[in-house]
Amino acid sequence: MKRLLVPFHMRLALNAYSSGDYTRAEKHFKRIQKISPHHRGVRHNLALTAMGRGDFAAAEPLLLAELEDLGDFYPRLRVLADLYYSWGRFKRAAEFYRRATEDLDAPDEDRHYLNQRLAICQDPGAADGAREATRLYHEGTQAQAAGASERAFELFERCVALDPTNHPALNNMGVIRMNDRGDYAGAIEAFEQAYRIQPVEIVRANLARARAMLERRS
Repeated sequence: MKRLLVPFHMRLALNAYSSGDYTRAEKHFKRIQKISPHHRGVRHNLALTAMGRGDFAAAEPLLLAELEDLGDFYPRLRVLADLYYSWGRFKRAAEFYRRATEDLDAPDEDRHYLNQRLAICQDPGAADGAREATRLYHEGTQAQAAGASERAFELFERCVALDPTNHPALNNMGVIRMNDRGDYAGAIEAFEQAYRIQPVEIVRANLARARAMLERRS
């Protein structure tokens, strides 16, 4: 019976994650882990929510354990690279971005993003900008969680100006435009920009939702 709750908690977790509510997402992922400790991807998802909250020290052992247990796999390498990048550990990030680009399973559409990130890691000035962008991003997610959406939007805008590869900030700008402003055309623009940088499922779902809302309005 408990296992029937896994899809329920997964849906709630993904909805919370896509809207930037990482604390609520983590709560539901932890419930999945309690019900099914070896559920596929649960450590990975818990690491992503920890990264979203800026708790990189909590995310690192989850991802490294997954890598040790399951071996090299492009998504694991890329998320570890993104973790160290966001943490400001650019030498370690460059190592994993390089390994990710060398992985035969790396999608062609990801390679531009990976090479952009690798170049930033190797340029001290660009790395300093990325470090400040990460600080602004996490300040923005805190403001967003507190309901200060306009303050959050301003912080995300500044974040993207410093680091154009910060696709989570673009996604959150789209969420604010869609949910708080009712600006569906602006939301589509932000989601499309985020999806061009990194085509992930959460951004694709948000983009589809914004397009549907704009179509209903017209």
